[in-house]
Amino acid sequence: MQYVVRTNDSLAIIAQRFGTTEAEIRQINNLTDVDQVSPGQVLTIPVGGTQTCPRLQRGSRGESVRTLQRLLRNEGFNPGAIDGWFGENTERAVRRFQVRSRIPETGIVDVRTWEALGMVCTPITPPQEFFCPVLRRGERGSAVRFLQESLRKRRVYGGPLNGIFDARTEQAVRQFQQREGLAVTGIVRGLTWRALGVTC
Repeated sequence: MQYVVRTNDSLAIIAQRFGTTEAEIRQINNLTDVDQVSPGQVLTIPVGGTQTCPRLQRGSRGESVRTLQRLLRNEGFNPGAIDGWFGENTERAVRRFQVRSRIPETGIVDVRTWEALGMVCTPITPPQEFFCPVLRRGERGSAVRFLQESLRKRRVYGGPLNGIFDARTEQAVRQFQQREGLAVTGIVRGLTWRALGVTC
C-alpha cells in the first residue's frame, strides 16, 4: 500500500502505525538516509497481500482493519483495541473521523475515507515523459489538465478539465496543500506532486 507522509511523521512513527519495521520501509523504498522522510513524500508500506483500500464496515476482520484502527488512533480517535475486528468502537471512531473530515458519515470505510486518513488509493499515472513542472496561475496545457484530474481524484477540484490554471485551480491547490500539511502557496512543485501520488 502507499502512504503520503504527513507533518511530524518519522519512519519510527509510520512503522508503528502500520505494524511493520523501519528496516522494511527503508528497504522497499530504497531509502539511504536513516530517518529522512518529508511531508508529501509517498512511501510504499509493506503489508502482506491486502487490497490497498478495501471497503470495510462493521463485521470486517483482518490486517486492513488493523491498519484502519492504527490510522484512526493516530488521528486522535479511539477505535478500541488494535485487534483487526471492526466492531462498535471502530465504527464510532470512523463516524467521528468522517464528521471531522467533512465526508459523509456512514460508518463505512470507502476510498474517500481511506484517502482522508492519508492513504493513496488511486494509482495516478502521469502522461509519458511527464517531468513534474512547476505550475502556477496563468499556466496552460496538458500538465495543468493532468493536475486538475489529480485534484479531482482527491476531491478538492470540481471545475472543468480545461488545462487552464485559473483561480479555481489555484484555490483547489491551496486547499490540497493545507489538507496535506504542505506550505500553502498555490504553486505546484515537487512536494505537491508527490502528495498527489506522482513520482517525478
